[in-house]
Parts: sequence; structure tokens; C-alpha cells
Amino acid sequence: MATGILRIQAFAARQSSPVEGVTVTVSGNGFTATRLTDAEGNADDVTLTTPACALSLDENNTTQPPYAVCDLVASKPGYRTVRIQGVQVFPGQVTLAQPEMIPDTEEMRDTPNVPIVIPPHSLFTGDGGSGPNPFLACVPRVLDRVIIPKNITVHLGKPAASARNVTVSFRSYIANVASSEVYPTWPEQAIRANVYAQMSYVLNRVFTEWYRAQGYDFDITNSTRYDQSFVPGRDIFENISTIVDDMIGTYLTRGDSIEPLFTQYCNGTTVTCPGGLSQWGTVPLAEQGLSAEQILQSFYGNDINFVTGAPLSPNLGGSFPGVTLRLGDFSEDVRTVQTRLNRISTNFPNIPKIYPTDGVFNADTERAVRAFQRQFNLTEDGLVGPATWYRIAFIYNNVKRLSELNSEGLTLSEISRQYPERLTEGMSGPGVQLLQYLLAIVGEFYDALPRWQAGQIDGIFGPQTREAVAAYQRLVGLPITGVVDRETWYSLLSTYQSVLLAQPEQEWLEEFIGLPETFLVKGMRGEAVRQAQQLINIIARGYAEVPAVTVDGIFGDATESSVSVIQSLLGLPTTGAIGPLTWEGMADLAETVLVGSQSARGQYPGYPVGEEAT
Repeated sequence: MATGILRIQAFAARQSSPVEGVTVTVSGNGFTATRLTDAEGNADDVTLTTPACALSLDENNTTQPPYAVCDLVASKPGYRTVRIQGVQVFPGQVTLAQPEMIPDTEEMRDTPNVPIVIPPHSLFTGDGGSGPNPFLACVPRVLDRVIIPKNITVHLGKPAASARNVTVSFRSYIANVASSEVYPTWPEQAIRANVYAQMSYVLNRVFTEWYRAQGYDFDITNSTRYDQSFVPGRDIFENISTIVDDMIGTYLTRGDSIEPLFTQYCNGTTVTCPGGLSQWGTVPLAEQGLSAEQILQSFYGNDINFVTGAPLSPNLGGSFPGVTLRLGDFSEDVRTVQTRLNRISTNFPNIPKIYPTDGVFNADTERAVRAFQRQFNLTEDGLVGPATWYRIAFIYNNVKRLSELNSEGLTLSEISRQYPERLTEGMSGPGVQLLQYLLAIVGEFYDALPRWQAGQIDGIFGPQTREAVAAYQRLVGLPITGVVDRETWYSLLSTYQSVLLAQPEQEWLEEFIGLPETFLVKGMRGEAVRQAQQLINIIARGYAEVPAVTVDGIFGDATESSVSVIQSLLGLPTTGAIGPLTWEGMADLAETVLVGSQSARGQYPGYPVGEEAT
């Protein structure tokens, strides 16, 4: 009897933050299983009985699905229930189901909670393959080199059809397409050959701006009549996900051309495409021992080139350095890995902190790499190759927008990496003040650490500071002395730096007013307070519950009260004080009000009308 595994990982929507305490019910043909997610968002695996593996290797099988099908319901108080129907589990393979948990806010309750429906696999239905070669000449290129985009916007229908767009990361898009079009039971080299074709195809669409040059607001469609299969919210197969991580940045070209090859492909059974790749045709070639590159040459010709290591969009963190990083290495690339892992560990505490982040690939770095690989289902070898590098970049990019610095005192520019001296109770001065500032920032992210008030950052090492140091040492597993030695200092600084990277991006806010350097509280005066008051009054135009304030640059009771109301609207703690997350939320609300006030009759409605909509 064949079996497969369903692995569940619950995450906060649009983030990579795990959600603990999610009850997940899995039901299928005659069985029901219930699981509960832990602090890392993981639940115990569910083992399902599946059809025999031979069915997924038989191109003539069109009668019996080669996989088991189950449904999944994920629920937790305070979140919208997630329902996924048609999850596919193959024999001998791991299927990753990753329900995205959305907070159940008042606004969301007016939005229908539609289940995610995964259709039968395209290979089984015969609907796989890519769209045909373009019938128009390629539009002019707008780039002088191919760059892997941070995100892909997918139109869920035919190009001119009235359908919604979804924006996902490039990596998530490829893993979704590959899981929708290829069986995970196929030989690895066959899967790699198909991923090559899928990646090159979408990069051609992006590089030539095929749809955007025609006036559309998306990069590609999910209609196989035009492009390739993409199923929003579907399950992903673990082995395919790992292969995609390893192949990010690869694509095909032909001859002296620099643009990604338009790699037309088809299933090879119900549909054939001369000059293109046959998906089913890759299987026997792989079974004969051919590599992915040799398989592709047999379909596309010997004049194709295999590009590797294409740079990623800067927002995603840059391309793989070209060499595998390992124990004993020393470089800026190692420092980059250390910094990103430290930030990721804020959301995934099972990944240990690395200190100091000095660019030396030491034993602490290797332990953190292994923990990361274990958390995200990569080969646990302690090496940072392409798969681990790009997965770190992807997770880092997602989690770094989560949290808020919630302190005041020294400005960020005053922070030094230098170990001041051994700090003990009874001492005073700038070194102690800096220590208190670091403890206050870190304390906002860890419940085990005490909270600080503004007046307590006084530069005097008293009992409160000693107790805070001891609490931090207990948290990270250092000797509990209440004394700040070199090891405690660099550990605290490393933790602080990982938290610092959690500041939300302030793109719109910076453009509008700039980001103040300090945390704003009642009693403060100045231009930053005045700018905050201007934001409050913009918000008050669109939200009747927010009282307008006098724009005088003085943070008084009225300003504090209005900030508390806004924080309540945003779902933030109603402290009445303004940190970066409150700033970002205020900016978003203000932008919404301003944009809403600019709409007018005759404005484009945002969807095709008339003949174009048919």
C-alpha cells in the first residue's frame, strides 16, 4: 500500500510569520485527522493512503487520478477560517499545505470567505502546457539584462477577460506552476527540465513586457491558451519546491540572443507542439540517464544556452555569490547571511542568533543555517548553496516588514558596534545609556524581557538594569550574572540589529513627510510632531471617529487621544505614542483618504468594459 505525507505550515497572510494554535482538520476518503500548529506554525504530519506510484508515470493513464485528494480547514479565534479543497498527495512524496491566516477584522467581515479550490492536476486532465509562440513580433526590450523580478502579477483568466489579478513572489509563482504542471513522482532531471522551461517562459514575458506593452496591468495570465497554469493558493510539493529554490536565476537563451527563450511546451499526449518541449517526453529521457540540459537540447536544439545566477531584483536581496558558503569562510556574503538569519530568527525563535555578525562562518552560523534548513524543508547540510541562499533572501524579504521599534532616547545614528567596557551595577554614563536603549528596543519584541519607560533610560546602572540584563541572559542561554561582559554585549547587539531590520518600509511616508528619527510621545515638540498632526487631520477627513487636532508642533493630550483612536483602527496597541509601525499605518490611512477624495466621474473603473470584456 502506497502512502504520501501532508505537511502543514500556517503563516500570517502576506508575511512569513508563523501562527501558533491553528486547528487544522484534514478530511478525505473515509478519514478525518486533526492537528494543532506549534510556535513555528508547524503541525504533525498527516499520512494518507495513495494510489500506486506507477499511475503517475504512465502517460496513458486518463482514468484514475495518480494522487489522493483531501480537504483542509484551518481555524483559530481572531482569524478567518481557511478552507482548501482538492489538496493533492502523491505516493512517496511530501505535499506542503500552507494556509495563510488573515485576521478577522470588521473590514474583512464584509468580504466573502471563499474556499480555495484546487482543480484536478493539469497533466491528468490534459490541460497542461504553455501558450503558443507569440503571433506578433516581440515588443522592444526595456532592460539591458535579465533580472529576476521580486514579484509577478498574474491575471486569473484570458488577457482581455474581466478577472482579478494576484501578485506573488517570483519564487512562489514558479513553485506553483511546477506543482500545477508536473508530477512530483517524476525523475528529478525531468522535473528540472520542466522548471527550466517554465522559468524561461515567464522571464520572456517579463523581459519583453509582452502584456504591459499592450496596456495591461499584469505580467502573465494563468490561461494555458496563452501562458502556463497557475492555481492561487494551491498546495506545493516539497521536492519540487526544493528544486525551484536551487534553480532560481536560471533560464534559456538561444545563440547570441540575450532575451530568455520563449520555451513553448505541451503535455505531449493530448497536445503536441513541434519545436517545443513534451512534458511527458522528458520522463523516459530522464529514465535513460540524460541530464536536464541534455533533455532540453533534445527538444529545443543544441544551440541553446543555459544561464545561471541571474541577478535578483535588489528588493529581494541580490544574487547568489557564485560559491557555496561553508564553515571557515570569511566574506561580506557570510555577513549578509548572518544578518538575514538573525532577523528571521525574530519570527522563528528555533533558529539561534549569531553573534557577532562579523562575516566569519563559525559554528554558531552553521547551527543557524541548519536550523533554517530544517524549518523550511531544505537539505540540512549546514551549507549555503543556491537553494538555501535564495530561500533565506525570500523569507527575509517577507518578514522584515513586521514589527515596530517602540522606544526613545538615543537616535539610531548614535548606535555603535563597539564594546564599551564591562558594565556592572553602580556604573553610569553613555555606555550604560546605550545598554538601556538596546534593552528597551529588544524588550518590545520578547515577552520574557521587561518593558521600559522613557525616563528609565537615564544612563545609571541600577537594579532595574541589572534585572533586565539577567532576563536577557536567561532568554538567550548565557550565564545569568546581571553583568554585561563582551559575550553578553555582542549577543544583545546582534539581537538588536535583527530587530532593527524589522522596521516597516516607509516608501510612501518618506515621500510625503519623511520619517522622524525618534519615537514620539506626549510632551515632545518640533517639526516631527507637527507633521504627525497634519497626518491626523488628513485621516480625520475620512474617519469621523478620529478627532482633528491643532497643528502646533506640541504633542499634547489631544494629539495623544487622536493617535490612540487611529491605533485602534489599525489594530495596534492604543499607547498614544508614535513608532514606525504607527507612522506607516497613519500614512496608509492618509493615503486612502487622499486617493478617495481624488476619484471623479469618468474615472477608469479598473476592469474591462464593452467588447474588450468578452
